[in-house]
Amino acid sequence: MALPADPVPSAAPRFKAPDTMLVIFSIIVLAAIATWVVPPGAFETTTIEVSGVGEREVVVPGSFRLLEGESGGFLDRVVHSVGMILKAPILGLTDGDAAPIVAFVLLVGGAFAVLERTGAVEASLRKMVGLAERSAVVRALLIPFFMTLFSLGGATFGMSEEVIPFILIFVPLALALGYDHVTGVAIPFVGSGAGFAGAFLNPFTVGVAQGIAEVPLFSGVPFRTGVWFCTTALAIAFVMWHAARVRRDPSKSPTVELDLQKREEEGLATGGPAPGLTGRQAGALAAFGIGLAVLVWGVLQFGWYITEIAAVFVAMGIAMGAIGGLGGNGTAAAF
Repeated sequence: MALPADPVPSAAPRFKAPDTMLVIFSIIVLAAIATWVVPPGAFETTTIEVSGVGEREVVVPGSFRLLEGESGGFLDRVVHSVGMILKAPILGLTDGDAAPIVAFVLLVGGAFAVLERTGAVEASLRKMVGLAERSAVVRALLIPFFMTLFSLGGATFGMSEEVIPFILIFVPLALALGYDHVTGVAIPFVGSGAGFAGAFLNPFTVGVAQGIAEVPLFSGVPFRTGVWFCTTALAIAFVMWHAARVRRDPSKSPTVELDLQKREEEGLATGGPAPGLTGRQAGALAAFGIGLAVLVWGVLQFGWYITEIAAVFVAMGIAMGAIGGLGGNGTAAAF
């Protein structure tokens, strides 16, 4: 089974996406500049009990008040702003809300690295690409099918940060099918985002809002289901349009250079027969699937969040390394 050959850009890209770190740092700088323009203010908040959800902190209507701005001269304000810009990275990493998410991303990435080291991901991708190359129907249904699954996750149990691990699967799959990084990221992220926005059973949005509004919990499901369907359909249509455009002309992608580099590094553009899954690789994939099922069950049944989900992925990493035959040192090195 031969994989698609390297697409050759027909023209130089019109736009080169800046590095992620530059984007993040630019946001920090813009936020610091905004403090010179936007007057500081705050609302008063209160804690209420929401039926079926628990305690939530809400804003007190009409309580907004302006706060006193930074004191000192112009030079003092400049020094303060520059200092805050330079301290923002460490403050962001150590913030009580951000630190668990940073650790979560690192641990989940480690677990997926273990799965990738077993070779199960590459073998599965080649099989899936082979099916897509032999069947136009399979290729056409890949994006709608997976985006609908992620959308249902966002609409029912609030799937959001949980999609981060799936990027490591869908980016290589998208590249092997002739798409780009944007498509690979969009399948899980845009899919879950569309479901989250048009949710009909999401306890973190619908449940909280209806509890605050004091209407029957999860009432109006038929209407919101229609909204979810329209939102998801539009999201799928947009991602498929982008994927088809990039496949026809790779230079249309803002990540064209990164796409070519990744294909070369991962061997996604080289032909050859699709290797079958070994018993150990199949076992590692099974452990991964069981872990995801436990994750969904825990979120729905016990309200697990970042800490518990990260613990599940640590356990998955250990199990996949053992089943995949990596041994203790091999698993630790991959992680």
